Amino acid sequence: MNIEAFYNNDGAKRFYSPAEIYVGSGISLNAVDAVAGYDYVALVVDKYFAESPVCNAIRERLGEERVAMWVLDGTPFLQDVNDFIATMNTMPDLVVSIGGGSASDFAKSVIFEKIFGQVSGAGYNDIKRIGSKSKPKYLAIPTTAGSGAEASRYCVIYDKMTRGKVFGRSWEVVADWIYADPDYLHSMPDGVLACCAFDAFVHLLETYVIKHERSSFGDMISLYWIPRIMSALDHLFLKKSDAR
Repeated sequence: MNIEAFYNNDGAKRFYSPAEIYVGSGISLNAVDAVAGYDYVALVVDKYFAESPVCNAIRERLGEERVAMWVLDGTPFLQDVNDFIATMNTMPDLVVSIGGGSASDFAKSVIFEKIFGQVSGAGYNDIKRIGSKSKPKYLAIPTTAGSGAEASRYCVIYDKMTRGKVFGRSWEVVADWIYADPDYLHSMPDGVLACCAFDAFVHLLETYVIKHERSSFGDMISLYWIPRIMSALDHLFLKKSDAR
C-alpha cells in the first residue's frame, strides 16, 4: 500500500497512524531499556532536559561510543542539523528526541537528511528517497502537549541564512514509539501549560473542520477533548483568580 497516498477524500474517511503510543506516569524511563538493542543512537534533547534522569540514564546505558547527542537551545535550524550529522560516526540505527515540538522536528530532520538527502521539499514532487537502506527508528519522549509534532508526518525547521522555513513530509518520520509521560507537565508554568493546551485545541479543531483531514476516529477524539481542554483552561484561570 502506498502510504503517501493514504488521504481522506469524498468517498472515504479513514484514520492512519504508524506510531505506537504509550502513556503513563514514569513511562519515559522505559526508553532506557528500549535503546539498549541499538548499535548507534542519535539523541536530540532540549537543553532544559539535558541533565534529566532519562537523558542521563540513556547515555549511561549506551556509553559515549554508541551515542551522538545534540542539545537544542531554541529554534531548530537546518545548519545545526547538518553540523550534528557531521559529528556522527555512522548512520544511527535509532533517533531519540526528548523535548517539545522543536526537538521532534530536529530529530525528524536528521531522518530526512539520511533517507532523502535533504529536508527542503522532501516527500514532495520529484524529491524521493535515496538508496534502499532502511530508515533509522525514531523514539520520541514529548515534554509538552501541544502540536504533537512527534506524531505528525510534517517537519518544519528554519534556515539561519534566509530565516525562511524548511519543510518536508513523509510517514517515515513519524515516531515509531511515543512515550507520553504526564510527569513532564507537572512542573510546567501555568502560562506555558495554557499555551500548550490552546495549541492542542487548535489542532483538534482544524482536524475536525478540514474536509480531507476528518475521519470518524478523529471526530471522536476532537469532540471528546475540545470541551475538556476548554473546561481545564477555565478551571486553571478561575482557580488562580479565586486564590487572589
